[in-house]
Amino acid sequence: MKMGRASQIEEMHRLFRERAKYLPDVNGPVLLNGETLNFYMDWLHSMNQMNQEGLSVHYFLTDMYHHVEKKLKTHIQIPFQKAQIYAVRRKLYKRFDSSILDKDMIVFPIHLPDIQHWFLAIIHRPADAIRKKITPSAAQQEEEGAASQDFNNNLDDFDVTVGGGCRIVILDSLYGTKNYGEELKVEYAKVFENLKVWIQLTADFESNIVMTSRIKTVVCKNLPIQKTNFECGIYMLVFAEYFTVYNTEWIDWETEEIENLMIDETVQEHLESGESRKRLNAEIQRWKWK
Repeated sequence: MKMGRASQIEEMHRLFRERAKYLPDVNGPVLLNGETLNFYMDWLHSMNQMNQEGLSVHYFLTDMYHHVEKKLKTHIQIPFQKAQIYAVRRKLYKRFDSSILDKDMIVFPIHLPDIQHWFLAIIHRPADAIRKKITPSAAQQEEEGAASQDFNNNLDDFDVTVGGGCRIVILDSLYGTKNYGEELKVEYAKVFENLKVWIQLTADFESNIVMTSRIKTVVCKNLPIQKTNFECGIYMLVFAEYFTVYNTEWIDWETEEIENLMIDETVQEHLESGESRKRLNAEIQRWKWK
């Protein structure tokens, strides 16, 4: 039996209370672990699903990008050839909901194990890069007769979303730093390529075609820089929430303007003073004792 909205909310709260019991205290100079990051990303995702009036956002958990990267490294050659799509997709996923590409944003936490660093990638308007297959009605097929036999091979039978194009945006609290700046540039390029291929593979579930020329990439250059080696997780969570919930004006900007994306001064002060971490810890404790 389908639960009503109130019952759904209560069940969601119950599940989060159970999860919070096993989360560690995050006050002080400690790295946020995967369970803590996933708890908050899941909370953002649940809140977005409950809010039917705002932007539609999918927040992946921390292992998703690693899964994509590992599978692509094993099964494909870069540069990616479109002819590989079908064979590779079957190896990557047995089942996947390609409607995820209709979301306004898709959020990927990215982890670099060699330097123990987290940053964020947001795919904005993925549908703007897709030519969607038009399924003709039975009447249309009968009217077109033999011409419909060539449907699967005719690009005229695909429709393209009208829009500003798809953008993959990287938000990183170590961008341009002396110790990691050059290494991160290499990692950004890998992330962009992997996520482009992921979009292609996902679109192929509905036999849709991705126009990669409509996927733009941008790295934000004016975000606050973490001051210690253990703050990347909290910065990533703040970026994820701030730019998908509280400040979404950037979605209407030109791609070139997005690299100048900035965070509110008060939010930056909270990050730099440790207040954001204290608030996260207080939120976790609140869930534990609800």
